[in-house]
Amino acid sequence: MENEKKEKREIVHFDWAIKNVLREKANFVVLEGFLFAVMGEKIEILEILESESNKESEDLKLTRSDIAAKNKSGEIVLIEIQYNKELDFLKRLLFGASRSIVDNLKAGEKYENVKKVYVVSLIFFNLHFILPDNSIAKEYVVHGKTSFTGLHSKEVVFIDKKAIVDYDKLRKEENVFPEYYIISLGLFNDENVKDSLDQWVSSIKNHCVKDEFDAPGIKEMKEKLDFLSMTEEQKKSYIKYLADQASSYGVIEAAREDGREEGREEEAILKDIAYIKNMTSEGLSLETISRISGLSIQKIEDIINNKDY
Repeated sequence: MENEKKEKREIVHFDWAIKNVLREKANFVVLEGFLFAVMGEKIEILEILESESNKESEDLKLTRSDIAAKNKSGEIVLIEIQYNKELDFLKRLLFGASRSIVDNLKAGEKYENVKKVYVVSLIFFNLHFILPDNSIAKEYVVHGKTSFTGLHSKEVVFIDKKAIVDYDKLRKEENVFPEYYIISLGLFNDENVKDSLDQWVSSIKNHCVKDEFDAPGIKEMKEKLDFLSMTEEQKKSYIKYLADQASSYGVIEAAREDGREEGREEEAILKDIAYIKNMTSEGLSLETISRISGLSIQKIEDIINNKDY
């Protein structure tokens, strides 16, 4: 019984921890372990960078927590958590990466000093990706980066190092474009934990580190994010965070319920129309759109045909 209680002992929410605990240098080992699981390479964090995105958001409908770290190579790693859907989610990721590049290049500096940016985004809503055959990808984490393709051959091309004198320098420039890791926690299957990243995602999603988990940094996560080990000030801050979160989401749910009773607001309808028509223009089948949006095929056809809209 004692072991069972120990196994199910909860840790504080990861988004709160990022803002209040993991920013301390003594706790970098937790973030480094998480980044190793995501990126597959050791990331030594030197410092946490301050930016506008680190400030508290007043609109908890789009709650997200950001942290910007610099690794030993001077590259920037952004970690963010977001709970609810956002229409321009991918564009905001691009903006965040671009802003970090600009913010970390001083006026008058040469472009050779531009730093590479990695964005690791943990999302609690389901962001589905589509395979070439229009079926929904089952992967809960995706990695995106810039590559170059022959316009006619459609083949991925690389720089010919034999034709370049200083290839090592050029190779670094070739790899300077931002890279994105999007982790959809809602799509993660808790019954299918196979590797270190699965252990981290399971722990973050469920606010609990199982005793058998042994991924790098995860033991430290269990110790440092244990509520009972927090200072009194941290405990008060965390309790307030939970209360604010519950209150805000309660207001949102009440508004949604009112919307269902009184009919959706015009703005929400317009967003649905744009969302469905965008997917239609991409050639997705009605069945695929239905699985992604949760709407019936009849409702989707009504939107496409402007029936009652």
